[in-house]
Amino acid sequence: MSGVVRQPAPVPAPAAREPDLIACLCEWLRRGKPLAEWCRLAGMPSSSEVYRLLDESESAAARVAQARDEGYDAIAQEALRLIDLQPEDQVEAAWRRAQADVRLRLLACWHPQRYGRGSGSEVSTVQVQVITQVPRA
Repeated sequence: MSGVVRQPAPVPAPAAREPDLIACLCEWLRRGKPLAEWCRLAGMPSSSEVYRLLDESESAAARVAQARDEGYDAIAQEALRLIDLQPEDQVEAAWRRAQADVRLRLLACWHPQRYGRGSGSEVSTVQVQVITQVPRA
């Protein structure tokens, strides 16, 4: 091994990293994953820093809003996938029903015009009924 010591690459200044951060955040949100979880990843800014960046840039805010809308659809598709899977037993059926119900309730809160009932000014509930062909024990 040679005696050459490699210097770590310099970390770009926050302003230089903003476009990459916003692109990375948008990809994360498109998958239906929450902002708070992304902010907890190593090297990512805090949520308050993200909101500051979005307040300063209308184009970034628009991109993030579009990514969130796509993420809501991803969450809805995940809820459908959970319900469509054939459960092994009643316990698994109840667990999947609960998972889908939580996702649908969150969607109704986050985007009531699209996933809620009524005007969106009231608390919405979504009922999901899972019919299985698994006999009860």
